[in-house]
Amino acid sequence: MTTFKITKDHISDTTPASVEKNQSNENEIKKDFPFKFRLYDGDQNLYFEGYSNDSDSEDAFKPLDHFAESYGVTTIKYFENGEWVEL
Repeated sequence: MTTFKITKDHISDTTPASVEKNQSNENEIKKDFPFKFRLYDGDQNLYFEGYSNDSDSEDAFKPLDHFAESYGVTTIKYFENGEWVEL
């Protein structure tokens, strides 16, 4: 089961084709994945943005787990109450 979707790749400065194709697609993503997150490397460089279906259990770390080895991301932050909060 998919627990997150990437909507912006800051490394290649692209938006995934599935989101870019239809601007309303991001609104559709938010229905199933309401929690916005960002993934950063150890120098706090932003790598990816996306949406998750969880922000406070072990599943909230799945985006980080997925990209950590390939991209060296070390931090995940969720947008909560108007600010980015590190898990």
